[in-house]
Amino acid sequence: MKVYKREGRRFVQIQDVTGMYLQKDKTFQKERDENSIGRCVLQTPNSRKVALFDTFKGTWEECKQFCTNCGGYMPNRNEIVIARLYVNLRGWYWTCEEFSQSDAWYLRLFKSTFGIVLCNSKNYRRSVVAFVEIPI
Repeated sequence: MKVYKREGRRFVQIQDVTGMYLQKDKTFQKERDENSIGRCVLQTPNSRKVALFDTFKGTWEECKQFCTNCGGYMPNRNEIVIARLYVNLRGWYWTCEEFSQSDAWYLRLFKSTFGIVLCNSKNYRRSVVAFVEIPI
């Protein structure tokens, strides 16, 4: 898909890096290597959303803090489903969406389906994949 960005009075095409690997030096490349830290799962005209490879398992609050420490954020349900197209995710993953003060939503991801959305106490231990948003 071609993506354009407005520069002054004209539109210029920007490289679509969806599916490409983010390197430590903040560049993108097609092949994964030892310097790859994440994969671009969504690109808009304004930003690129990257799912980082490092995951963490903990309570909802611990997972939220992990994402912040990575310089990113905890994704919502839609972002996790999109990431599933590019990153191998299996198991139980917290989302940023809260059901109540004590409960939050998570996805149970299987090998062959997009998964099931469930709600549970924030004190349960689930995994999280941190996302970073890189402005274009």
